[in-house]
Amino acid sequence: MQERKQIYIIWDDIIFKKDHIEFDLKRIKTILHPVKVKGIIESLNLLKDDYFKRLYSKKLFKLSFLHGELDQNKDSSPGWTKLLDAIELVKEHYEIKISKRKTGVVRYLPNLNRIELLEMYDVLLSRTDYLKHLAKIISPEFKIIPVLEYSNGKVEDSFLFRLRNKNGNILLIWENVNLSRATYIFKFPESKQEITLKKIKEFICTTDFELKRSILSSKTGTSRKIKMDLCFYEKYSHENIGKFKSEVEYLIGYTV
Repeated sequence: MQERKQIYIIWDDIIFKKDHIEFDLKRIKTILHPVKVKGIIESLNLLKDDYFKRLYSKKLFKLSFLHGELDQNKDSSPGWTKLLDAIELVKEHYEIKISKRKTGVVRYLPNLNRIELLEMYDVLLSRTDYLKHLAKIISPEFKIIPVLEYSNGKVEDSFLFRLRNKNGNILLIWENVNLSRATYIFKFPESKQEITLKKIKEFICTTDFELKRSILSSKTGTSRKIKMDLCFYEKYSHENIGKFKSEVEYLIGYTV
């Protein structure tokens, strides 16, 4: 008789080895065989407390094992694909934080739908009232875009939200999980969305600019050129959530 077990895995159960994922026995109390995953590195263990648990502290991954071997079928182990997606995000985070790679990394999961993204980032999106409001009103046609913001030698979590105003222009709102960071809004027509979105993501993630927010707040010739290229529109400080909501509603209804 085949012995099949369904187990809910948490990050404490996972051990990263070179090109493998192992499962710790302390909580599970069951011997599970390692799973080969190309590209896994042991250094990811350094980010378990800093990143995995912080972002996915409440996340359970439902996996099915047959005689200790993982059944990777999505119907049997629906948590496996989500676990791999989460690891891909953290691998990119590792590239900036640990490896100090000198090129920006844009973090984006095109295979996840809007609901899955909201679920995955629930912990971070609940950090401020501003993030919660934007996650609530984001246009259904668009996905939330999580990006790692590089600034002054540090990396912070931030998000891009897209809305449409009355005349069809796209409003892109850049919001950081740190409440002390202001909100930055960009506005551009549908025809420029692909190229402008790419430029904005690269601007946020790249190590080429140290004081990104200062550039968007400045009125120097260089700053004006960058802002025009990015279709920068407005900056809002986090002073009052009620006023913020009203300003966003105004922009959505604005027809110019």
